[in-house]
Amino acid sequence: MCKSNAGYTDVERVLRSCSSEEEVRAALRRVDPQLELIDCQKSGDLADILAARPNACTISPSRSAVILLRRYLSEDAVERITSEILQHCISSPHSTSLDPITTPEERSDMFEEYQQMCGSNRTELNTCLLRKLRWSSLGVHYDWTRRSYRGTSSSDMPQWVCDIYHNALKAADDICGSRLAEDGYQAEAALVNFFHSHRSSDRLGGHKDDVEARDHSPLVILALGLPCTFLLGGDSRVDVTPAPILFSSGDVLVLSREARQWFHGVPTVLKNSVDRPHHADGSVEDFLKRTRLSVSIREVSGDEGSEVEEFTKRARRQDTESDTSVEIVDCR
Repeated sequence: MCKSNAGYTDVERVLRSCSSEEEVRAALRRVDPQLELIDCQKSGDLADILAARPNACTISPSRSAVILLRRYLSEDAVERITSEILQHCISSPHSTSLDPITTPEERSDMFEEYQQMCGSNRTELNTCLLRKLRWSSLGVHYDWTRRSYRGTSSSDMPQWVCDIYHNALKAADDICGSRLAEDGYQAEAALVNFFHSHRSSDRLGGHKDDVEARDHSPLVILALGLPCTFLLGGDSRVDVTPAPILFSSGDVLVLSREARQWFHGVPTVLKNSVDRPHHADGSVEDFLKRTRLSVSIREVSGDEGSEVEEFTKRARRQDTESDTSVEIVDCR
């Protein structure tokens, strides 16, 4: 089969205007008739998935570099994780995108304000702070301007984040025979990204997560709410045709080894895939029908005694405000 000449930027560009799975598939065919949306029915190693089907993408992950845990979190677990985020993880002491323009008191009431405004029309609802939130940083805080964890603050890492990180690594090991869970990796930082259905600009451009000290430590990504196209490329925006992966609520993706340094992003959220009531009812279930959340969990510390290492020691403490026991569903 002749491979595609399309690079990451080419595929990313055509997907930005898509809002449904059908539109994504049609856009990919325009790039290359052989370029398909990867929609797996069960968990697996991407190396095996790509080897088993013809596809125009040219990334070539080694075994255990990319593991997709399909429907790893139950619907109940997704709702409880989202509830925990909305109640405990979008206000001080955690860092958020709204910190420069809001007070701690305003941020602590964001979900309550959203619930109170749910009887309003859609235009008014979209003015509430929660619908403007782009990200929240847990554990060791990430400095988006400097692209660094050094010189930043930290907050306690919720225990459910640590549990999911470790259990996802164990599930990946069960699939591919790796030993990620035994290598001592710690969940030290987590970024929660919010993609709101009313904003077409809510997407995540192709990037590398390359500022952590151990550049091959596993990255665990949780998908909550609306589905999306997750675009996974290689180490170049131009020379490698990426793999477009359907990433649905409850799925978990584990990136390690060489894939840890690959370009990846979310060019489009599939907003037309779920029927949304005209008026929000304020429930977490309803919020998930209007929003996509991505939780990316990683280790960030390096040498013992470093500045970041001191922050991570504090961030590893359990969050005593939370008693959430997240149900983990075995991968299939």
